[in-house]
Amino acid sequence: MSRRTAASLAALAAFAAAAAGMPSVLGSARLLSMSLALIFAVAALSVVVLTGWTGQTSLAQVTFMGVGAFVAARLMAPGVGLPLYLAAPVAVLAAAAVSVVVGLPALRLRGVYLAVVTLGFAQVMQDAVFNNAGLTGSQNGLTVARPVLGRLDLTSEHTLYHVLLGVLVGCCLLVAGLRRSSLGRRMISLRTTEVGASVRGIDLVSTKLLAFSVSAALAGLAGVLYALEVQSVGPAPFNPLQSIFLLGLVVIAGQRSVAAALTAGLLYGWMPPELTRHLADSTLGPNATNLVAGVGLLLVLIGREQLAGLAGRLPRGHRRSPRRLAVTPEITRNVPA
Repeated sequence: MSRRTAASLAALAAFAAAAAGMPSVLGSARLLSMSLALIFAVAALSVVVLTGWTGQTSLAQVTFMGVGAFVAARLMAPGVGLPLYLAAPVAVLAAAAVSVVVGLPALRLRGVYLAVVTLGFAQVMQDAVFNNAGLTGSQNGLTVARPVLGRLDLTSEHTLYHVLLGVLVGCCLLVAGLRRSSLGRRMISLRTTEVGASVRGIDLVSTKLLAFSVSAALAGLAGVLYALEVQSVGPAPFNPLQSIFLLGLVVIAGQRSVAAALTAGLLYGWMPPELTRHLADSTLGPNATNLVAGVGLLLVLIGREQLAGLAGRLPRGHRRSPRRLAVTPEITRNVPA
């Protein structure tokens, strides 16, 4: 085990130990905020895998959360009655399957263009699926009952909180292991240059689709956890603007590591309510927070592409390799015969 891996595991263990003691010092409102922070940290991991590793910009991650939440809620409803341990895997797989539809445009698009396509997909899902009472079961939302799984009484807020923490830690370990695997290395190779990755024998199609599937599965799991926490599922929490907000936080937090996902989740769950209230009361309207995050995200994306283009031009315009200098006419004329 390398020093970097050992340090990362120690940091994750310290985070888990500190978070485990939170329920004893937090009130009910702050405990809810912390629970939501843990859930959105799982969703942020999906952004790390897709955007941080492969460079694919998706604005549909919260939409995949919605797929997981709605599928789990429908399967656990009295009409079907599946237990949580069966409904949750099906919901996660459903989110991964839907992501293939979004992943297909990624085979030819990148950057802002892919972001626009995924945002359009998210809006279609919001209008045609989440707001469709015939598909989701209720226009006003579905009620989700917290089950009792053996000794785990999820009706207790403290018990559910520790389950959320355990799931988050497990997902962090899974993502960290994926990064060190051959699939993770193939994903990361796409971030710099797809042409170079293709030359090295990497299958771009399968790698991109797997990246979208793994990312959507994590987001779908976050949706299942969200449904359990709030005990209801409706279309409002999965508005496409929430994906912009989540992606903006992950990009600001660093976007390429597990630590970035944890930071983004904490920022999401613990954003000062005074700031949100001030923005909502401003002339920008109730979506001001999302608007500010979206503008900041677009600036980051545009700036990143411009910097990448500048970095690609500098070596050709301002550098010469020693081999080229060795064969220039000025030097060869001075070489004795």
